[in-house]
Parts: sequence; C-alpha cells; structure tokens
Amino acid sequence: MVDNCSCDICNNGVETEDHIVSGLELCESFLGASRLASSHSHIPRRGLTTMLLLCFWQLWKHRHDDVVSRGEQPSLRRLMTACKTECLRI
Repeated sequence: MVDNCSCDICNNGVETEDHIVSGLELCESFLGASRLASSHSHIPRRGLTTMLLLCFWQLWKHRHDDVVSRGEQPSLRRLMTACKTECLRI
C-alpha cells in the first residue's frame, strides 16, 4: 500500500510508469549510457528483448531497494554495474 504517489527519486511529479521510464534524469542517463534506445543489430532480437527486460528490472530494483528502502542516492554507476552483471549471466 502506498501512502504517497510522488516519485521517490526526484520528488517531482507523480510516480507513474511513464515518469519512471522517461521522466527521470537517472533513466535518461541510463538509456544513454546503455544505448538501449539505439539499434543493437549485433544482438539477436531474442537476446535484446531479454537484455532490455533485465536492465529495466535492475532500474526498478535500484529505485526500490537502494533509493526507497535503504535511502541511498540514485547512482548511474551502480545501476550500470548491476545491469552488466545480470546481462553476463544470460
């Protein structure tokens, strides 16, 4: 149950799916750093879908576990490290 609908990362705006995926500076930096928004012609489509899902799962976990639960500052470096670790497992 949620008491407050404001975004825990930026404290601006209502935390919706659209806000989390495209309205956060962390997410924009994440997309740019990971190049998820660009073409990955060298990765098979099935692998790309899995990679995207794993990376967005890591984004959610970073937000929920690190920022909300532990009160840590959002960190693109930690998020990217977690994504690379998960993607190497597939």
